[in-house]
Amino acid sequence: MISNQNKTLTNPQTIQPPPLVIPRRRPFGRSTIIWLLVFLLSLGGLVGTALADLILNYGVSYGPNLDRVANVSPAQLGANPLGINVLFNDERDPNSPDIDRTFDLVKAGGFGFVRQLMPWGAVEPEQGQYDWTFYDTLIDKAQARGLQILLRLDRPPTWSRLKYLEGLSVEQKQQLTGPPDDPQTFFEFAGRVAERYKGKVRYYQIFNEPNLESEWNGRQVDARAYTALLKGAYERIKGVDPAALVLCAPLAPTDGPGLNRNDLLYLQEMYEAGAG
Repeated sequence: MISNQNKTLTNPQTIQPPPLVIPRRRPFGRSTIIWLLVFLLSLGGLVGTALADLILNYGVSYGPNLDRVANVSPAQLGANPLGINVLFNDERDPNSPDIDRTFDLVKAGGFGFVRQLMPWGAVEPEQGQYDWTFYDTLIDKAQARGLQILLRLDRPPTWSRLKYLEGLSVEQKQQLTGPPDDPQTFFEFAGRVAERYKGKVRYYQIFNEPNLESEWNGRQVDARAYTALLKGAYERIKGVDPAALVLCAPLAPTDGPGLNRNDLLYLQEMYEAGAG
């Protein structure tokens, strides 16, 4: 130690820093590890259940059990319940041998039904002017072979969709179909069809895949509007032919990007709008 004018200097080598103390971490206890494993397993179970529900049930939640619909016999249907689609609309001549051969093959294959598109625009190209010749012949040919016909009423004429077609290109107008500006014009057509083919045609389908924008004039699809169209056509057809059966359009399986709508959500919206 060196003293100078009452000041004391200490040799720096004699100063020792305090020891560094690192706190020891307590290891995870067995109970902590067990709870962590339980949490991870529970989380994995929830994720697995959600994925399984999405894959197996398409995310549909089921309500209370409903009464099962009794099986319908072929005698009640009037034919073997198996059917097949036929689209004869590209044939210009209803007496084409290709049509006869197709009907013969359908019958030979054991099918009892054929589903045939009846484009409204082909039957009533101008408002109030009807040409039934093609479909009269088709229906007579099916009847002669003991085949039931399911008519798909669809494809409204241009004159009935002027508002919806406004602003669309010629190509878009050719590719798109959808409901008329005034639903009453379709109800009038549906009633005329049922009146003409009463006793010959019992089954009618109203439009096709209305949850796709290409079937809804290129616009946002609307389950409520389709339900109103279905109900109106049902009432008009049944008013003419009480024995007729009116079918909802099948929905296209889709996740609903853009203007389309998921088929299950669309169906739920139809029920909420009063379908069924």
